[in-house]
Amino acid sequence: MFWLLPAAGESERPLPLCSGVPERTPCRTALERPDGCQVRGRLELRGPVSWSGECRGGEVVGGGTLSTPAGDALTGTWRDGQRDGRWSLRYADGGAHRGFYADGRLTGVWVHRFADGRRFEGPYVDGRRHGDWKLRSSRGRIGTGSYVAGEEHGEWTYRWPDVEKGRYANGLPDGRWEHRWPDGALSTVPWKRGRLDGKWTMRWPDGRAEERLYRNGRRLPVHVPVTATD
Repeated sequence: MFWLLPAAGESERPLPLCSGVPERTPCRTALERPDGCQVRGRLELRGPVSWSGECRGGEVVGGGTLSTPAGDALTGTWRDGQRDGRWSLRYADGGAHRGFYADGRLTGVWVHRFADGRRFEGPYVDGRRHGDWKLRSSRGRIGTGSYVAGEEHGEWTYRWPDVEKGRYANGLPDGRWEHRWPDGALSTVPWKRGRLDGKWTMRWPDGRAEERLYRNGRRLPVHVPVTATD
């Protein structure tokens, strides 16, 4: 959602056009203007891009809208070559993103809506997700939990219409997770730093049960038959 700027000491060297360099290379985007106006970094827009605002010294300045013939539009304010303040991005297919930048990095609460129905909402700190978020999938499944420095961390819950809950540690599932279905079926899943580790269990409403053993992500060759309980 944000782009790379030149490292300290590189500002005097002209940046290459983004169309001819790898994804994470500092670069510039040329706009469809006779004055040769440009934007530092990559844009979320594809195709020819026009700018409704001012251009000074060959770069966009102040407020305005970057837009494409397809109907996509990116609106906000540029300050010293970086995005700053409130911004919004709207795609012709219905996707929309809105929130704030500070010194070129996402900050504060953002709302991301996608054309397929997904919706993500929560805060950023210094360009990374940090704090409580709510995620909605295209099928309507809801996930709620926290990020720390861009990684899921702590308790998370997912609902649709089944319920799955457990903990993350630095972006990896860790500890015991539970997955419960509306008919009463229940599974418990043991995680250790993103790998299955321990006893996995599954219990069905009719009394059947199954267990499996895992170590360091691999299922052990132990036969645990499906049983029925009275």
